Amino acid sequence: MTAGLIRDAVMRGYKALFMTMEALVNILRMKEVSSSAMNAYNGILRCNLIGIDDIMLMPMKNEGAVALFNLINNLHEKTSNIITTNKAPTEWVEIL
Repeated sequence: MTAGLIRDAVMRGYKALFMTMEALVNILRMKEVSSSAMNAYNGILRCNLIGIDDIMLMPMKNEGAVALFNLINNLHEKTSNIITTNKAPTEWVEIL
């Protein structure tokens, strides 16, 4: 469903992106040392819609959780976010 919403947004001229949480956290982790990761990060910041798939699928290190939280916090008034997960919000604490 999320992929379809992202596709429809792109077809209507919006900048939209769909990626896994793991891929997103890797970009956040590497953006200060890799120009390709920084380019990907800047592309994320320009999006109108971001779909993050498989959030909370695997435990993440504290630095990754903080980086993800900071990104979503920075984007929440500028970018629409879709988050998919098979975990209940009450289970997020165990993983974060």
